[in-house]
Amino acid sequence: MLMKVDPTSDYPPEPVEDELIRQLEQWRERLPPMLQFDPKSPLTQAESPSDALVTAWLHARYFVARYHIGRPLLPGKTIISDRRAPPKMP
Repeated sequence: MLMKVDPTSDYPPEPVEDELIRQLEQWRERLPPMLQFDPKSPLTQAESPSDALVTAWLHARYFVARYHIGRPLLPGKTIISDRRAPPKMP
């Protein structure tokens, strides 16, 4: 484990989350003009099929990154008793 997490605290810490989102936005804004997208708008018509595929892929990766930055951490390990089968019905 890289660091101990207090289950009652925010993870990642708010300043870390803000910095990761800032860097992600900076990455998006620095994409070449033909690959740029507005995350609040639907994808627009691309100049070529390859640009359309790459833009859609980048758009998806952007939202996956946003999700992972903001998702809650599940503290602790899953233990065997958590995975046991439900009791059988008589």
